Amino acid sequence: MPTNIEIRTGLFASIGAYVLWGFLPLYFKLLGETSPPVILAHRIVWSVPTALVLIVAAGKWGELTGLWRSPRVMFTLLASSLAIATNWTIYIWAVTNGRVLEGSLGYFINPLITFVFAAIFFGERFKPLQLVALGMATAGVLNQTLVVGEFPWVSLSLALSFAIYGVIRKTTPVDSRVGFGMEAIWLSPVAAAYLMFFLPGERRRSAMAIQVTSSCCCWQGLSRRRR
Repeated sequence: MPTNIEIRTGLFASIGAYVLWGFLPLYFKLLGETSPPVILAHRIVWSVPTALVLIVAAGKWGELTGLWRSPRVMFTLLASSLAIATNWTIYIWAVTNGRVLEGSLGYFINPLITFVFAAIFFGERFKPLQLVALGMATAGVLNQTLVVGEFPWVSLSLALSFAIYGVIRKTTPVDSRVGFGMEAIWLSPVAAAYLMFFLPGERRRSAMAIQVTSSCCCWQGLSRRRR
């Protein structure tokens, strides 16, 4: 059973994550006409050094290198990397195509689908308030479908892909930072190849400008933390 300290840490981490996600649409909008594939590729590529810094800081480097001796865990993390890449792709597309509310609804529905998956795959039981929340989310999806006249595929795809990712990661015996790093490593060759070889010349120069800007921001943030 988790301790009170672990519960509080998890709560604050969750709040922080959702606050950061709330600002993501603003960040994506600042990128102007940058296409979703370019944004996704940069997000993947820059996840690798970010993850490595976190892994080294946590003293988990040995655990990362030890994954090569665990093929089952490695390929499970490949599956989770595909699930999270799908989630990122849909969300970035939604934001850059003016469907932010649908994306937000997806992350509202996600915890409720996670409850359902927890019951199906892990034998957990619902509390009365959780059942009420599940009913409200279902009503919201039906309302959007009937009133707006459009099935909320963006919202449901986001919720399902992230819930599937959660199930895979919960069954994978690996530290969260190490798992994140390995997922980024799995995805990075395709993302890097796309940025280097498959962009038209003009877009490649634009992508390089974003990369330089991102690099400067990363180093500025690191230098401030050293002070």
